[in-house]
Amino acid sequence: MKNKLLILFLLLELTAFGSSQQVSEMARFSMLTCSPGKELYSAFGHSAIRFSDSLNGEWVDVVFNYGTFEFSDDFYVKFAQGRLNYMLDIQEFSTFYRQYILSGRGILENELLLNAQEKQHLFDLLMENAKDENKYFRYDFFYDNCSTRIRDILVRAFPEIQLTTTQIVRPTFRKTIDLYLTKLGWADFGIDLVLGLPCDRLPSDRDIEFLPDSLYKSARQWKYNGRKLLGPTDELLPFDESQMNMNENGEIIRIKNYENPAKKWMWIVGLFFGLFSLYQLVLLRKRIGFLVIDRIFLFILGFLGLALLCMWFLTDHNATKWNLNVLWASPILLVLAFHSLQKSKPWFSILLMVQLALVILVALGTLFPTISPQYFNSSILPLALAEMVVLIRVILIRKKLGIHHYI
Repeated sequence: MKNKLLILFLLLELTAFGSSQQVSEMARFSMLTCSPGKELYSAFGHSAIRFSDSLNGEWVDVVFNYGTFEFSDDFYVKFAQGRLNYMLDIQEFSTFYRQYILSGRGILENELLLNAQEKQHLFDLLMENAKDENKYFRYDFFYDNCSTRIRDILVRAFPEIQLTTTQIVRPTFRKTIDLYLTKLGWADFGIDLVLGLPCDRLPSDRDIEFLPDSLYKSARQWKYNGRKLLGPTDELLPFDESQMNMNENGEIIRIKNYENPAKKWMWIVGLFFGLFSLYQLVLLRKRIGFLVIDRIFLFILGFLGLALLCMWFLTDHNATKWNLNVLWASPILLVLAFHSLQKSKPWFSILLMVQLALVILVALGTLFPTISPQYFNSSILPLALAEMVVLIRVILIRKKLGIHHYI
C-alpha cells in the first residue's frame, strides 16, 4: 500500500515539475463507464480513464478523473452562479473502485487498443493536462464535463479518430436527461423549471457524448487507423438492471417505456390546485373580492419568476437562459400581488390581460407540446390553470362595481 502511494505521489510530482515518465510495453489504458447513482449529483453516471503500468519497478493502477472539484466556503454560491471549477484528479483505482462498491453502482471497462507509441503520447497529454496550471476547467453540464473531456483528450491525442456514430434515435438534451430522473420526480420538475430553450434542441454529432452512456455507445463505434479504438466490454461491477439495460450487442440502452417522473405525485398537486381553482370560482360567484390568499399565491409565483430571471441573466449557466417558464411564473405577478385594485390605473388592466394571455399560451403548450418551442413539465398545468382563474377573477372584480371585500 505504501509503495502504491509513493508511485501516486511520484505521478503528481511529475505533473508539477513537467517531467516525463516512460511507459512500458505492458502499459494499459481503458475507458470506465459508471452507472447512475441514487442521488441527484450521481444520477447521470460517470466516465473516467484508467491507466495501469509498471513504473520504476512498482505496479501502478490509477484513474484520471475529470469529475472532481474542491469544496470551499463559497461552493454553493459558485455552483449557483455557474462558476464552479472542476479539475482533473489522479487517484488510485482501488479507491475509485471501493467508492462504487459502497454506493452500489456498476462499472464497465473498455480497453483502448493502442500501440506503445500511442500509449506514450496519451500518457504525456494526460500528465500535461493534470498540471496545476492546466487541470482546472469551467464545468458545463452539456458541453464540458467528465464525458466530453475524455472525448476531447482522445481526439487531441489521435486527431485521425473517426467519430462516426449510428445513434439514429436522438432526443433533445432535455428528453435525454429526463430518462435518468425516473425515480427523482421532484428533481425532474426542478430541472425542467430552471432549464430554458437551449435544452430543447437536438444535440449535434459532437454534442451527443455529453453523458457517459452516450460516450460509451459512440466510442464503441470509433475507429482509428482502420481499427476499432475500444476493445470488448468488461463488467467490473454489475449494473443495476432497474437503471440500465444492455442489448444483444453489449450496448447500454435505456428502458424506453419509463414512467413520467411526475405521475406519482402530480395527482396530489393537481388535486390541490384543482380545488383551489374551484374555490376561486365559488368566490367569484359569491362576489367576494381579492383576498390575502390570492395575493400570497401570486406573490409565490412572481418570486419564482424573479429567481428564474436571476438564473437567466445573473449566472454563467447557458442552459438556464431563454427560459419560457417566466411566462407563467412571471415577475409581473409581484406587481399584481401588491397593487390595490381600488386605486389601480389603466396600465394595471394591461398587465392583467398580458399575463392572462401568457399563462393561456403556456397551458396550451403544456397540453400540446408540439406547438411549443420549449417543453413544459406537465406538473405545472394545475398551477397555470389556478393562475388563470385568479387572473380572470381579478379582471371581473374590476369590472363589477358591486363586488365588495377589497383589501
